[in-house]
Amino acid sequence: MISFIKRIFSGLGISIVVFTLATITIWQWPFLTARLSQTRELQALMGLVPILPYVFYGAGSMIAFRYNQTGLVLSSFFLAFSYFLVTSRNIIPADMRIHMVQYLAFLLPINFVFFSFLNKRKVLSPKGFLYILLILVEVIFVALVIVISNDKPGWFSSHVMAPIPLKKWMYGISTEFNSVVFIFPVLKNSVLSLPVVMSCLFCFFTFFIRFLNTRSVIVNGFLGILVTAFAGIVLNGRPPAVMIYFAASGLILAITTIEVSFSMAYIDDLTGLPGRRSLNEALINLGGAYVIAMVDVDHFKKFNDTYGHETGDQVLKMIASHFSKLAGGAKSFRYGGEEFTAIFKGKCVEDAMPHLEKFRKAVESFPFAVRGKDRPKQKKKGVEKRKTSALSAKTVRVTVSIGVSEPSKTDNSPDKVIKNADKALYRAKKAGRNRIMG
Repeated sequence: MISFIKRIFSGLGISIVVFTLATITIWQWPFLTARLSQTRELQALMGLVPILPYVFYGAGSMIAFRYNQTGLVLSSFFLAFSYFLVTSRNIIPADMRIHMVQYLAFLLPINFVFFSFLNKRKVLSPKGFLYILLILVEVIFVALVIVISNDKPGWFSSHVMAPIPLKKWMYGISTEFNSVVFIFPVLKNSVLSLPVVMSCLFCFFTFFIRFLNTRSVIVNGFLGILVTAFAGIVLNGRPPAVMIYFAASGLILAITTIEVSFSMAYIDDLTGLPGRRSLNEALINLGGAYVIAMVDVDHFKKFNDTYGHETGDQVLKMIASHFSKLAGGAKSFRYGGEEFTAIFKGKCVEDAMPHLEKFRKAVESFPFAVRGKDRPKQKKKGVEKRKTSALSAKTVRVTVSIGVSEPSKTDNSPDKVIKNADKALYRAKKAGRNRIMG
């Protein structure tokens, strides 16, 4: 249970912190404004708060555009448009705004789920323009529905999408609700329709389950954006809450785009391990005592030729999974191809050897199954098939050879230590593979 909680907080930490800070700021807003109004400069600064969401959305969309993150670009525009509609009291009539906010709160989570699948796609492409066109059609359609509903309210708008006060949703636990309202008065007049609640819950749990399965930076970001933006829409008409929660969603979006760009530059896409660029930076910051281990998959080319590149990729993923758990304070990297690198900072070869030997044995004893082309894509179906057929998978033995080196009086630079580790790796292969040489 503790490890499960740690897993959630380690991935969602930034979103949780930003949402918590936004909530505390709203709670203490009267006190903060009273203090800040005493200084003319700070009072002028407070005037910039309403445009803060646009600043974050603009910054996030520019970074996302640079790294072909169409989903985040579209999200930033959709959020900016939503913020504009929610805060445009003088432009949109009050009775029309009630319906507009409900439709907006209903569509926002659904659009986010759709946007989350559009990563690594170019914005300025035929598909990118198609996505933009679909959103425009959606906006125009909803606008027409709202205008028609406002003139002649139909069953759908007056019953299905009818806003229900939040206190009615909390029926049966009124004492707790009154306590929450006492702390956060902005909740007092909030309203939600049934489809809005269902849309938010469905999309929230969709993101949460995807996050637990993939630990994806994109999914993590969208989960945080969904919660903060939805809170901003629900609390429409309360300027501090709307501004702060939408600004929080923009901040999470901007942070997510930065994390995605970092991941693309420093994390190997196949194995999930830090890549060559991360290794090069780590080598620059090494101290006097360290150990470098070079790992190579035995007979990998032959394995690829026999079973195919897809199976070869599965081998690399399996080895990376074991390599990422390397103990002894080691940092694991994918060097390139079928080679991996580990750095033991502040250690000597004797300290690193037991941990490397444990890793070698773990790979050697792992029953790697080569499955046929009819392998089911879903895990549950695969388990059922393996129960009915003992021959559904062929188990093969995968081994690795490891070369280890540390600085010496003559070879004390990281580049030379890596070369020496490579030489030791070559000796391990020449001696029969599946062994460690120093």
